Amino acid sequence: MNIRVRTSSGRTKPETVKIREKIFYACQDCKNRYYDHHILCPQCLGMVSTSSPQVSDLTIISSPETRSNESVELLQTLSGNQDFDFRKALKSLPWKCIRKTDRPVLQHWKECLEAEGLDCEIAPALEEPKRRSGKMYLPLFKDYAPLPAFLPAATTEEAKQFSRSIENAAVRMRWVEIVLKSFTLLEELFKQRSGRILFYDIIFRIDHQIHETTVDFSSARLKDALFEKRISKLRESLQQWESEIKAVRESIEEQL
Repeated sequence: MNIRVRTSSGRTKPETVKIREKIFYACQDCKNRYYDHHILCPQCLGMVSTSSPQVSDLTIISSPETRSNESVELLQTLSGNQDFDFRKALKSLPWKCIRKTDRPVLQHWKECLEAEGLDCEIAPALEEPKRRSGKMYLPLFKDYAPLPAFLPAATTEEAKQFSRSIENAAVRMRWVEIVLKSFTLLEELFKQRSGRILFYDIIFRIDHQIHETTVDFSSARLKDALFEKRISKLRESLQQWESEIKAVRESIEEQL
């Protein structure tokens, strides 16, 4: 926003005052506001959206031919889409794979893809040409792409619904804390080179633990004491997995 400054005599001064709008992030469910973007709302696990979205596109510029299978597998996992022809799309580079999506969401995608060796670029969204070039491939998401799926969509939705069903606020916050810790660990694995491959079993175990908890403790059978024991067990498991990851990485660094 530009504001022209007028003097007391009515003349317009040449100086221009620039005002920058403060961007915040709001949960679509509980409406809590934050000044930093979160993958899930720290209060209720809801989706967080930007007050003033910076709509942009994500383009894959290049992809290592020697890791084409891993690249396809990663894209299938993050999108939850097994039917899309990723192999053909990656042969039609540069490929604008995600369009008209908020920049913080694209940044998560970019970091995950670059960990697999793909070269990506985020740029302001432009209107598609009326006539497509023969080399252009259809985008994976045409607009409003979801965040990368570190866990299957069904498991994430189960965790959210279970959170909504817990009436005790203190108990609910302990569940939210565990889920957020799990996602933090998953995010690190997907954004570290070879992390997803080296620790695939940990990703599987996190998925299994969250799913089993939501099944074993429905709102009708939720007992605070038993649930607290499960939460403690999950917390210990996360700490153990973090230690395993650290030990493996230190061992790899020593061998280099």
